[in-house]
Amino acid sequence: MRGGTKKALAWQLFEQKGRGKLQISLLPGGKLGISTLAYELWFKGCSGVILAYDDEKKRIGLKPVSEPRENMYTLNPYRPDRKGGYYIAAAAFFRNFEIPIPEKPIRKKPYEEDGFVVIDLD
Repeated sequence: MRGGTKKALAWQLFEQKGRGKLQISLLPGGKLGISTLAYELWFKGCSGVILAYDDEKKRIGLKPVSEPRENMYTLNPYRPDRKGGYYIAAAAFFRNFEIPIPEKPIRKKPYEEDGFVVIDLD
């Protein structure tokens, strides 16, 4: 810099390195999308999940299970040939609890409570 005056940078640095966001998305077609980060934190190594709905608080719970069960939903990779998140085909769950299936993805920040990974719908 000329003249010895130092200016503050206007640039904002991106600190994450391709790790993505911790999120679960409600997707068109009645699917739940699970980010790679959420998968690694809560679902890696499990056989699938049991879905639950809290009508009072309007939220969905996903309970990871290690052993296959009759009422279990499978975690499917978006792209089996590489990393990139997972989805659960849950249209019957959405219909059963009259949860509107979105036309566009709705991203939610999940949290853990009582052994469930939870997303609030409101």
